[in-house]
Parts: sequence; C-alpha cells; structure tokens
Amino acid sequence: MNLEPTPSLLQQIRANESRGWARLLALVSPVVLAVLRRRHVQDADAAAILSDVSLALTRHMPEYTGQPPFAPWLFQLVQWRLRDTIKGNKKHGAVGGSDILAVAHEQPDPATVDEFEDFRLDLLRQAQDMVRKEVSAQEWSLFARVVLGEEDYKDVAEELKILPGPAYQIVFRIKKRLRELLLNDREES
Repeated sequence: MNLEPTPSLLQQIRANESRGWARLLALVSPVVLAVLRRRHVQDADAAAILSDVSLALTRHMPEYTGQPPFAPWLFQLVQWRLRDTIKGNKKHGAVGGSDILAVAHEQPDPATVDEFEDFRLDLLRQAQDMVRKEVSAQEWSLFARVVLGEEDYKDVAEELKILPGPAYQIVFRIKKRLRELLLNDREES
C-alpha cells in the first residue's frame, strides 16, 4: 500500500522538517494564486503577496493549534496580505504600472461567502491532487467512487477486485491523508 503512516503535516512543520514545509507550500501556493487571479491581481503583485503569505506561514504555522480551522485561517491570512499590499500601494503609489488599486476598488467585500467557498474548494482540490499522486490509480478510483461518487463500498470493491476489508482501509487511509494535509484531524463524512 502506498499510504504508509507518516507524521502529520503539522507535526512535520513544528519539527521544522523541510518535507513538511515543502508539502504545505505545494498545497497553499496554487490556491493563493488562484484567489489572486480571480481578483485580477497582476503577476508581480501576486508574486509579492504569495511571498508575504509564505513568510507569514513560516512565522505562524509552528504555533497553529488547529483553531480556527485551517481553511478559514489561511483565507483570512491571504485577505490580510492582499489588504496590506493595497494599502502599501496606496501609500507609496503603485509601481510598474500596476493597477491593483483600481482592481481592488472594483471588487466586492473580499471576505464574501462565495469567495471563501471557492477558496475552500480550491484547497480541497489541490490536496486531492497531491494525495492522488501518492496512491495507485486503483486506490484513487476506489476512493473517488466511494467517497466522492457515493457508490457502495462492496460494489466498487468487487468491480475493482479488492476485498471489502482492504477496500475500507484504503478509503480510510486516503481520507486520513487528506485530513492531515488540510490540517484537520476531525472525522468528516
């Protein structure tokens, strides 16, 4: 089986292990950039904001306790960094022809429910993509069909020629890996 027990991402970060930091940045970076693209932030400003978010993560992740949950916590961090950038550009004038100020003024409240939901789904998709690369195609197919497609364990396991017990273990381990990657230890359906 490809999903051997490993320390959780949060434990790796607290131990300052480079693998944990690399996994966190691989999870977070594309999601932060997607938010900024939806906000029409120019590439140079987006790179600066991503750098600020990464720096803030290195400062604050070691003491992160799991409360508030990771997705809202990270979303708020991105919003703060975006506001800081906007304020900085307003104070010092936008450089390089950037029109981040004009874009920011056209945007609705940055913490809208829809924007957070998009962010949360992007984070989940990125985590799924990362975990999908850690398991076999057969294991991911089982997980996707049972959990995401809500098909019956026994039917899918039989079709994939996996015994029901190991099928249940595969799904459990993938769910556990996703929770670890998303810094969420509670059981979700």
